[in-house]
Amino acid sequence: MIRRNAFKFYSGQSMVEMLIALGIAVLIIVALVQSIVTTVKNSQFAKNQTLATRFGQEGIEKIRAQRDILGWMAFYATYNGKTLCVGSGGSSNWSDKPPTGCSVNIQNFFTREVAFTDVGGGNQLYVVVTTFWTDNNVTHKSEQRTYLSKW
Repeated sequence: MIRRNAFKFYSGQSMVEMLIALGIAVLIIVALVQSIVTTVKNSQFAKNQTLATRFGQEGIEKIRAQRDILGWMAFYATYNGKTLCVGSGGSSNWSDKPPTGCSVNIQNFFTREVAFTDVGGGNQLYVVVTTFWTDNNVTHKSEQRTYLSKW
């Protein structure tokens, strides 16, 4: 004969089993949230890197346009050996780079500087456009390089 009260003792879950299950569920949720946060941060960094590259390429195009407007001799005489801060506007928004770094902002987030170095005895300039941005208290940069020659 089977006693009915014997089965009541084994039915249901104990408090320890509930705490273990709850702990495992919390760990899984924390891991998922951390994964999502990391993915969002990486996505934002990739977006900023792409924008910085685009702004660097835009800076090179501005420099080429300035060379075409001034002609090689005036362009070379004006920019050889200089490092400039180049903002969003035309050449009127260019300034010498101060020792503290550029403060001319692009979209209130990026700064862009351009360094000119003579590598061809007056016939060629090496141009480095560097775009900077800061996120999470870390400064990042993207560089584009080109040579401009006397045509």
